[in-house]
Amino acid sequence: MATLTQNQPLALEYKNVSQLKFEFAALTKTPGYSYSAGGELQYSTVPVCAWCGTKAGNWGLSWNKTQDALTLDFGKIMKQVYVVFYPTHGTSTMTLVQDAPAPAPVPLPAAGSLLGAALLGAMIWKKLAR
Repeated sequence: MATLTQNQPLALEYKNVSQLKFEFAALTKTPGYSYSAGGELQYSTVPVCAWCGTKAGNWGLSWNKTQDALTLDFGKIMKQVYVVFYPTHGTSTMTLVQDAPAPAPVPLPAAGSLLGAALLGAMIWKKLAR
């Protein structure tokens, strides 16, 4: 979880992602803004120019809307992506909602090799134990 404060950009780096979901919640009352908070989100594959990247959307909270969410779907796996949050007003929290990653499947030829190596190791160990 990160705190997002007006006019204080926050840049985060993510690796090997195809989709990111962020949830925003009101945190504190800001003078002149009540409980409202909001801002913009952008992303880029270049760290020095993350803020001049692709606009990904806005989030906004108010006295009657205390939660908001924003999902980035890149359509492919991004080896490295920089996401920049720019809070334009108020103070809020941001949480990355992570899905449980599915375990990577072992390719069939590799699985057979691992099984063969395990059986060979068991046979050698049995012979050494005698």
